[in-house]
Amino acid sequence: MRPLATLLLLLSLSFATADAQTVGQAAPDFAFPKLGGGQLKLADYQGKVVFVFLFGNTCPFCLSVGPRTEIEVNAVHGSNPSFQAIGLDLWTSSSSTATVTSFKNQTGVSYPLGLQAGSMAQLYGTTYDRLLVIGADGVLRFKSSSNVSSSLDAAKEVVADLLAVIALDNEEQPSVDFSLASGYPNPFSTGLEIAFQTPGPGPVRLSIHDLLGREVAVLFDGLLPAGIHRVSWSVDGNLPPGVYTSVLATPRGRATRTQVRIR
Repeated sequence: MRPLATLLLLLSLSFATADAQTVGQAAPDFAFPKLGGGQLKLADYQGKVVFVFLFGNTCPFCLSVGPRTEIEVNAVHGSNPSFQAIGLDLWTSSSSTATVTSFKNQTGVSYPLGLQAGSMAQLYGTTYDRLLVIGADGVLRFKSSSNVSSSLDAAKEVVADLLAVIALDNEEQPSVDFSLASGYPNPFSTGLEIAFQTPGPGPVRLSIHDLLGREVAVLFDGLLPAGIHRVSWSVDGNLPPGVYTSVLATPRGRATRTQVRIR
């Protein structure tokens, strides 16, 4: 079972469009010197959701937002065995044990930091003061095109959703009445896959609605047994780009998630 990605950025369709050419592809491997010794390798975190903070060691914006990555991401998910946060210093010319240690001390981050990672800019088509989220399947699920202060909330949503689906797949939430995961891929173009869980046999309706609340598609309407279910949707080519909401209706209540369609 593969983890599913969540909404990349609710408030900016252009943001999602800019990132669509790489999100959904296999994340390139990397290895850089690690603060404290050894190497920081993506391969070492296979099977985990990896949150990557790309920073410059004296970048004032990175220094300012760094504490948020620790408090709002690492402190929340760091104890989850399916999660790993890391930071990479893209300012290779000034990247050293001294400068990265200073960055660590000023921001208070406790997750591993890599030095001399300037090649990430070309490898991932990005720059410093940016975020990446790599799924447990090794696929790039999020790449910000704006600074961390404005994209952190979107990255947090992706991390939380990926971890929630891993928990569903591992049956770590048996007490949940019902749940709805965000669609994959997200943003989507020609097709969408949605997973959801039902606690017992009964009627289920899964539908898609536009921003005005109008129903544009019904993906399932009928009886289902208890368990995890997946539905695929081949999108009508006439459906305009925009923000859409998937709605799961069961006798236990309703759940909604949001997706973005791009051309």
